[in-house]
Amino acid sequence: MKDYAGLLIYYRAFPLGVLLIALASPACQRTPTSGSSGSATSPSGVAARINGKDIPSADVEKYYQARVFDLDQKPTGDAANILKLELLNDLITGELMAQKAQQLSLQPTEAEIDAEVQIVKGGIPEEQFRTSLQQRGLTEADLRRDLTRNLLTQKVVDHQISPKSQIGEPEIQSFYEQNKQSFLVQETQYRVGVIAVAENPPPGAGNPASSGTSGSEKIRAAASRLQAGEDFGQIARQFSDDPQSAQVGGDLGYQPAEGLDRLGAGPKAAVLRLPVGDVTPVLTVPGGFLLLKLLGKREPGQLTLENPEVRHIVQQELQSRRDQLLRAAFTEQLRNEAEIENFLVREVLAGSPPAN
Repeated sequence: MKDYAGLLIYYRAFPLGVLLIALASPACQRTPTSGSSGSATSPSGVAARINGKDIPSADVEKYYQARVFDLDQKPTGDAANILKLELLNDLITGELMAQKAQQLSLQPTEAEIDAEVQIVKGGIPEEQFRTSLQQRGLTEADLRRDLTRNLLTQKVVDHQISPKSQIGEPEIQSFYEQNKQSFLVQETQYRVGVIAVAENPPPGAGNPASSGTSGSEKIRAAASRLQAGEDFGQIARQFSDDPQSAQVGGDLGYQPAEGLDRLGAGPKAAVLRLPVGDVTPVLTVPGGFLLLKLLGKREPGQLTLENPEVRHIVQQELQSRRDQLLRAAFTEQLRNEAEIENFLVREVLAGSPPAN
């Protein structure tokens, strides 16, 4: 069985994968400001040069191998080289952000980097985490470097963009009116949180302290910590064996009653009896155990901006759009101001792309 945590480890660790939008423009093919031509000789072992700083071809290959590790069918030919160009584009953006951070004297602390490492590791035991990195050709040093780049990017964004990205009340009102139909609840909806534990948990799932314990012991430990007042989302991230819901703190979002059928008749009935904010006792289901929390409930009718949740959704959507726009514009500005020589692009256009 594949290491289900592998993609999570890689995509969290990869530079700028979360913090920057993927730019659709062919920026990675820009003609360098130095005026070098596509016929110039590319330096051996260098994929790109940004303001005099080299990005080794080995780095592109390393991240390419990490990206395709879990794919059953690996890309070949043009598909492989398209992916390598995309990865190099991300590395170029990361280097530009790092250089801008240095110019602004912005630097993450070791404590900030350590905290990010712990978030990526989650509940995966140390040895399995290290093995998962090694299988992808990555080291813990690579991880720390990539997370440092992510933090540098966020610091640059916060310094240069955040002051310009405030959302005003007129924008909130306008967005709500234009999308009012989206906030019309046709039938009662339930927002459910889940902690799912397998009867025989897969290796590395959940809290390292529970590694090697049975599913019943693990779910009881989770229930005990919830009863002690710990946050449901945090416990879900640490204990749940369902990697998709665990990443978002077990939150399954709002859904009508019929959407709860996938939980099974017993768990569904238990949820429907819950007051908002309460958690079920441990529920035994085929193959394992569940803990369910009713995070919210919507009755039929028109939701208005007076509802804090609606206001948060609208503001979050507008903020996300504004941040994406400003980040894209800022990144493009950095590219315009930089001297970028993309040697991998030259090789592709010359008809001699790197071997897969």
